[in-house]
Amino acid sequence: MESPTVDVFVSYAREDLHAARRLVDGLKAAGRSVWVDLEGLYAGEAWWPSLCRAIDASHAVVFLISPHSAASAACRAELDHAEALGKRIVPVLWQDPDAVELPPVAQRTQWLLRPGQDIDGALVAALVAVLDADPAWVRGHTRWTQLAAEWDQRGRPDALLVRGDHLDEALGWLAGEAPARDPAVTPAQRAFIAASRLADGLSRARALVEADRPEGALSVLLEAGGPLDAAGHGVLFEALQRLRRCEPLRPRSHHAEQIAAAGASLVVAGDVDRASVWDVAAAPADLVRELEALGTDLPRPSPDGRRLVGPGPEGLALWDTTTWTPIADLGIDAESVDDVAFSLDGQWLAAADDTRIRLLRAEDGRVRHELERGASIAVALAFDPTGRFLLSRGSDRLRLWSIESGQAVWSIAAGTRSSFWSAHFSSDGRAVAAARGNRRITVWDAADGRPIRTLVGPEAHEYQDCWFVAADRVLLAFDGLYTHAWPWPAGKGTPFDVGRHSRFEMSPSGTSIALSSGDRSGRIELRDVTSGALIETLRRHEGEVTALAWTPDGEVLVSGHENGMLVHWAMSTRSVHGVVDTRGGRIGRIRVLPDGRGVAATGVGDGGVRVWRFGPSLALRDVPGRWWALDASAEAAAAAAVERDSGGVRMLDGECLDVRGRAGAEGREYAQAVFSPDGRRLAAVGRDGRLDLFDAESLSSLGSWPAPARACVVSWAASGERLLVRGESACAVLGAADGAVLLAIGTPARRVEEAALSPDGRRLFVAEILSEVRENVSRSLGHAARLIDVDSGATLAPVAVHEDPTRQGLRHLSFGADGATCLAVQTTDGAATLIDAASGAVIRRVGGVEQRQSLAAWLPDGRRILTATSKAVTIWAVDDGRQLATHAVASVRAVVFSPDRRLAATVGSHAVHVWHCETWTPLVNLCDGIDRFPERAAFTASGDGLVIVETDGRSAWYPVGQDALRRVARPWIAALAAAR
Repeated sequence: MESPTVDVFVSYAREDLHAARRLVDGLKAAGRSVWVDLEGLYAGEAWWPSLCRAIDASHAVVFLISPHSAASAACRAELDHAEALGKRIVPVLWQDPDAVELPPVAQRTQWLLRPGQDIDGALVAALVAVLDADPAWVRGHTRWTQLAAEWDQRGRPDALLVRGDHLDEALGWLAGEAPARDPAVTPAQRAFIAASRLADGLSRARALVEADRPEGALSVLLEAGGPLDAAGHGVLFEALQRLRRCEPLRPRSHHAEQIAAAGASLVVAGDVDRASVWDVAAAPADLVRELEALGTDLPRPSPDGRRLVGPGPEGLALWDTTTWTPIADLGIDAESVDDVAFSLDGQWLAAADDTRIRLLRAEDGRVRHELERGASIAVALAFDPTGRFLLSRGSDRLRLWSIESGQAVWSIAAGTRSSFWSAHFSSDGRAVAAARGNRRITVWDAADGRPIRTLVGPEAHEYQDCWFVAADRVLLAFDGLYTHAWPWPAGKGTPFDVGRHSRFEMSPSGTSIALSSGDRSGRIELRDVTSGALIETLRRHEGEVTALAWTPDGEVLVSGHENGMLVHWAMSTRSVHGVVDTRGGRIGRIRVLPDGRGVAATGVGDGGVRVWRFGPSLALRDVPGRWWALDASAEAAAAAAVERDSGGVRMLDGECLDVRGRAGAEGREYAQAVFSPDGRRLAAVGRDGRLDLFDAESLSSLGSWPAPARACVVSWAASGERLLVRGESACAVLGAADGAVLLAIGTPARRVEEAALSPDGRRLFVAEILSEVRENVSRSLGHAARLIDVDSGATLAPVAVHEDPTRQGLRHLSFGADGATCLAVQTTDGAATLIDAASGAVIRRVGGVEQRQSLAAWLPDGRRILTATSKAVTIWAVDDGRQLATHAVASVRAVVFSPDRRLAATVGSHAVHVWHCETWTPLVNLCDGIDRFPERAAFTASGDGLVIVETDGRSAWYPVGQDALRRVARPWIAALAAAR
């Protein structure tokens, strides 16, 4: 709370009381409020805090100079406090201080000179003129000084920061800063206003995220600047993750009712008037072109996405989509276009208007043939699978044209009481099937137009379309509500009913069909198209399913719902593997992205398009290669990875993870590679039972030494002087300089289960399995644990964590940073146990039995430990075993820390959580909503990125540091702003 302010605080010596009274009286007579200690202190009040508060609340401090005030410790303290607050200080020379040294601030500040004269009206007038200079600035200075001081004294709580109009006032005051302004802005004021701005930004950002406006939240966070606390870091994560998971693609001047995808990365969407084209390979997607609509349809892209037919400067034009320049004017009025089609191989283009059909080369738009259109009301075009023929369908006639000659191969009339509603080639191009609108489907031989068979459906079913599916083994027909099927080529009898539905989509293989029921039950049926048999009923939606789409490989089905929900179904298990709520209303149409790794959906409430990617929502890129183990070094600015397939060690760039080179001889297979603490060396343990040491810069060999049998784990002592190598049942400590074996343990009778090396490398904490071996037959006797002196090999102390020594199995062994305490998890009851490293005695146990721990690890500060159960992660205080925090995060099996120890990542079942180490706050689950199988994780050299390696060896790079997240957010916000 702000204290009442005064204009002047007067600092003087008691010996000058008479002069001080005269000065105070003169200032009051001039209408100025004054605080002076002869009036401001009360009996029993602590004088110094009261003086400090009075100085805080004063716009200026007047120092009455005399030999007595120059020598006064109290005056000096008052001036020091005023100077620390950046107050305007006005020294008034009352008496020459002679040889007494003045406080430094009084020496540096211009005096008002009145030596040997009484305090009179002229002096007061001169003083008032100095005090009244720039009054608004001075009053603001006092206000922000008071608020900043209280905020700092109370531990900087968010509740004492300013927001709204008060924040605007503070920012406006700060904006008026100039070199000549007196008093100057202080660091404390800057910190207070910056924290207020950040807190206000975070509050607005949270509200925007909750309102599903992640782009607005990111804009606020980018404007706020400054380092974010754990809560702000989490909001930044959530906003960016939401935006990337369901990226809005916004047309500038039209809605998106239709949508198409083509080539490697193009998405075309629009309405009857205009269309927009996006390149979704970019992140964010790049709006590359806006075009007029093609009649009432979208501009038509070629299968490879390199060409597009749409309105141009003069009429219908062929566009090059790499340069977005028109290749050729097709000589057709864009408003009169009936249909446009590319051949499947992308070589040919056909375009029909109300007078003719043109056959053109897709490469340059040159006309190959002009074909007779006929008198049909509308014409539709289709190329056969071989690229040799073109089929034109009018309401009254079908024609097959030779691309080579431009001549009609055959022509078939619909008849007087019939018309052609659709026509399609079989997958082998040998037959053409047409729906005739009169319960009839007719099939002709594509070679000569000879009728093969006419199929008649049930009474009252007027077929609108038909297709060959299942490798031409089934002919489907659709009447707007029902789907019927005939076995082909038999094609006899009454068709079997595939299902009643409102939406349907054929799988890419043509063997199954997904149908959404027409009864608003939300069910999706998967049916076999060769028999109509029900394969599976998918249940997740409630209400109407409005759209369906398959990925090209048929592994994923995506369904859209009237409430804006998109569901990703994995066909391998026929289960939900991802859900996203677009919060935009009814889903209109869905198209799978060209790369098959996501979908674009229309009708999400704002007239735009949303892109939902199946992959990790925040992953910036896939890391090339398949890796088994990964380690990064901030000191070396590099990463080392073991290839999953070859076992070779690759040196990578520490941030972008581009391969720099290979360590070790060709053909050598390694299990793990780890940098030394100083980043200058790389230790790699080979599957051939040797430890190799490399120079991290040149990758040259520094030595190769024998390691324990089946060695698979290597670790460095914090000192960097020694290495621990562990095999299947033995371990060894080696000198890092020459590879000398300092200690080797592990026998058939005492097999090493786990081991940890102290920070100085002089002690070994080991858990062993005791066995009795007789005539090559081993019988387990139990467990043991001990602390060993590495140099002498002597046991320093047994570790007894259980009353029965044979039942004291331990795992997850580690030393604290000071080497005085060890940590382990007991296998008997799952308790995390702290052990004195000198005596082996148990210091404290946490968790256990019902809270059975599966992991225990030190946090970087050494004052806390982390444990994990199958259901939660818990943080404990080392000194007294208090439970500090618990979060419901399941099955964590590993934890890694960023180089600066500010962030941590836990790897669990289908999840990798990022945490803020200081508060141990969960910031994000990088695998949330996506079925992933993370195996391990490692921070990049800077700590700004996290690499997640999955079970199959694939890996992806995620931004996790605040700087990296902001760098990712900026182009997204800029692109969205440009799209508006």
